[in-house]
Amino acid sequence: MASIAKHAVVSQGVVVFHFKTKDSLLEQTLRHMNNDYANYWKTAYNNADDNSMTRLCALVEAVFSPAVYTPKLLGVWYAFEVILILAFSIKVFVVNRIKPIQGTY
Repeated sequence: MASIAKHAVVSQGVVVFHFKTKDSLLEQTLRHMNNDYANYWKTAYNNADDNSMTRLCALVEAVFSPAVYTPKLLGVWYAFEVILILAFSIKVFVVNRIKPIQGTY
């Protein structure tokens, strides 16, 4: 959290006060990014002509827009994907370790 505070040019106390935990910080960041992304493609869709092909093209353009996929944002989305994959892998590992001993209780 210290490096995040330093990068944001705020005190670490402000970051900890607002987010409480790293998990909360990650969750709020993901929510914010997801809302921005959803608003971007919904706006493109709603601003397109009332024609199926036009709306489909607007969605495709919005989804692959350079405004959405900047190198910085791609890095953050990738990091979130890695976190989810690791979390799932850990869950599978733990469940598989517990299965053999569950019947002994």
